[in-house]
Amino acid sequence: MSTRTAILVMIGIVVMGSCEKTDPTCIYISPLGNDGNAGTKKNPLKSVQKAQEILLEYNPEADAIIKIASAKGCYADQYIESTYSNPTYSITFESEPREYNAVFVSEGDSIAKRFFAFRSERGLRSNIILKRLTIKNYISGAILFAGDRESRNRWNGYNLVEDCIFENIGNRSAPDKPLAYSVIGLTNSRNNTIRNCRFVNISNFTIGTFLQKYPDTIDPSELQNNFPNIAEYNCSRKLVTNGEKQRYMPIIAIYIAHFGDSNIVDGCYFSKIKGDVLRVRDSSNYIQFIDNYVEISGWNGIVTTWYCSPFTQQCTKKNREKPSKGLLIANNTIKGNWLYGYPTIYYDIQYQRSINDIDHLKMFEIDISNNVLSQYY
Repeated sequence: MSTRTAILVMIGIVVMGSCEKTDPTCIYISPLGNDGNAGTKKNPLKSVQKAQEILLEYNPEADAIIKIASAKGCYADQYIESTYSNPTYSITFESEPREYNAVFVSEGDSIAKRFFAFRSERGLRSNIILKRLTIKNYISGAILFAGDRESRNRWNGYNLVEDCIFENIGNRSAPDKPLAYSVIGLTNSRNNTIRNCRFVNISNFTIGTFLQKYPDTIDPSELQNNFPNIAEYNCSRKLVTNGEKQRYMPIIAIYIAHFGDSNIVDGCYFSKIKGDVLRVRDSSNYIQFIDNYVEISGWNGIVTTWYCSPFTQQCTKKNREKPSKGLLIANNTIKGNWLYGYPTIYYDIQYQRSINDIDHLKMFEIDISNNVLSQYY
């Protein structure tokens, strides 16, 4: 072990509060900080992007942790666009103190970017950890881990998103901005875990999220007064009348695509998702959706699968897409679709099949076990 490596490893195990000079394994951020500071607890940075730049400059040979002050106000309009990771060591972004989530809010979102976008095609572990963060009002989504969608070998992975909250994601509040594909997107990113997270009020402004019927058992006037999705439904008819372009793209809470193998969604809470909760696309095999609680969510279904083909006619890759296999949907509690009706837990858009087609489930190794489904009322 080199002298530099030994020093960095020792720094990594020192109590975090003892950092007094620039230390790429221990970086502090605060809404009251300044990006000209050293990034210590007494002299924190202001932006997470600056912390990324320090990591890129020093490339520490040890686990790095970025402590984000969570009791000194919100972080407005911050974005991370990164290609930096270390296949041997982890990079953790987490709130400090642990009792509160650090809150990132997009107040104007004039550039319409995701809060965190990581791209790497090296075919190596990226080991990025996001913990106890709240992401609110981002029009274009919250998190993206992206490898090369054309080549299975050019992946990233082994990332963790834990105890995070996602609220008001999508372009519903800004219909002039592009539609959001997802809150969390995984493109050729494998072996990731999304655990104990909350997804609330996720919606695009698109007619595709409106086309539903009233539940026959509920008074429409009662729904009109209490639930904004009925107001949106009525608004959609005006949009059609006015000749607005119909864009059928409900937002997806978690979208796993293009060789996104062995990802896990575990113990999360989903409420008022105006689209499917989880979509799996194009050779993204052995995905697990387990122990989650879902209410008032789902467009085609809670979990959907598809891939582009001459049938769907939405192909954007050079290479041909293929179906996914090995999907596990187990031990989830699901109440209602987004208009409070009875939920569909699984639906294959390509084959127009649901859980009633046993042969389809066997063909693609789909396991649907011990889930509890009910109408919202």
